[in-house]
Amino acid sequence: MAVAEWARQYVGRVFDEVTPCWGVVRAVYAEQYGLELPTYGTRCPNAADAAQVALLVTEERWREQAWHAVPLGSEKPGDVLLLRARGFPAHVGVVVGDHRMLHCECEATTACEDYHRLNWRRRIVGCYRHAALMAEGGSDGNAAGTAR
Repeated sequence: MAVAEWARQYVGRVFDEVTPCWGVVRAVYAEQYGLELPTYGTRCPNAADAAQVALLVTEERWREQAWHAVPLGSEKPGDVLLLRARGFPAHVGVVVGDHRMLHCECEATTACEDYHRLNWRRRIVGCYRHAALMAEGGSDGNAAGTAR
């Protein structure tokens, strides 16, 4: 599976949000899938507080049951990986294909990295697909099945 062409436009971008990794997810979902995800701009006062970010990620994951667990090995472009940061499930990345994810850590630009590498693989908590992508039969790397 090749890295989706649309993913290249995000590499190097800076997301000026309280949680930049969630900013990447929000941008991809808005621009590629037409889905508006919530912002946590005022809900998480300190992005370095991994426990607080973990609480927000967990809350969003189950809110309205929008996110459904996907077994590792079955992930598709558009799925969201939940990863540990500072011991808490507090980092997210968007699967773009070929075992690669888009993600952004604090004060860094967005990168596309291989999440099968040991430094990422051991941090994966789970993989989740948004209900809207499941309703469309999942994603094939072309923004919910449509070229944009």
